Amino acid sequence: IGNSVFHPADFSILSASVDKGRLGRAFSYHAVSGNLGWAAAPIVMIALAQLFGLHVAFLAAGAAGLIVAALLASQFNRLAEESGGRKAKGGGAAGEAGRGEVKSGIALLMSRPVMMCFLFQCVFAMAFGGIRNFSVAALDVLYGVPLAVVTTALSAYLVGSSFGNLVGGWLADKTHRPLLLFVAIVLAVSALTGIVGLIAMPFAVLTAVFGLAGTLQGSLLPSRDLLVRSVAPPGQIGKVFGFVSSGLGLGGAVTPVLYGWIMDNGDPRWVFYGSALFMLLALATYVETNRQ
Repeated sequence: IGNSVFHPADFSILSASVDKGRLGRAFSYHAVSGNLGWAAAPIVMIALAQLFGLHVAFLAAGAAGLIVAALLASQFNRLAEESGGRKAKGGGAAGEAGRGEVKSGIALLMSRPVMMCFLFQCVFAMAFGGIRNFSVAALDVLYGVPLAVVTTALSAYLVGSSFGNLVGGWLADKTHRPLLLFVAIVLAVSALTGIVGLIAMPFAVLTAVFGLAGTLQGSLLPSRDLLVRSVAPPGQIGKVFGFVSSGLGLGGAVTPVLYGWIMDNGDPRWVFYGSALFMLLALATYVETNRQ
């Protein structure tokens, strides 16, 4: 329930509050801070639970949310909102306007550019989820890579993704050829991911390849968010971001079923080949959206 409000609201507020020349960096800082929170949560919660008990751990987590809410409230005048359409007055007129708004909202979400952004989120999540959730098991089956080695390489991938997000935000603001940059990065990520399934690598090389692939993949995210913003009409950014963000959840839900079947019934190399192919499919949806 909280997430359903959070994602439409945050991007809408950022889009209206931050200068357009800094939006890429703003989106990247926003995403990286969320990643840091995800990473810190188990460490903090387990430590609190061990020191003070489970009840205190949950109360502390809730209190942290209230503190952040108070901080946001204290900066209320600095946070702008996307302007929406005029509201009709009167019962009948308001009802008619409400029905019209629902129809126009559905038509917007079903439009080609928005659906392409939704599909991009789906397949991007499937590419990322394959590496994040199944690379450890796949490399163990393929090459007998020790668990410590694989988890170190995966950590390099995840850390690199956050670092790349920051770099990608800067590039999104500074470059005048975002489509060309996006195409080049996706091709590089797909090649690096496919090579992992094709060739057995020494520990240092494997970690470097994972780290580079994660950094490049993370650098795509600010450009993705700016693309979503560009297809959203004024006053509709929250609606569009909320809808396309659900594509991440859908892709994340499909990923375990697909890659789990591959691990049980197919060739584990296809964990990496599949991730590479999904990245190429994500590129196709990105290019198609830019043609609108």
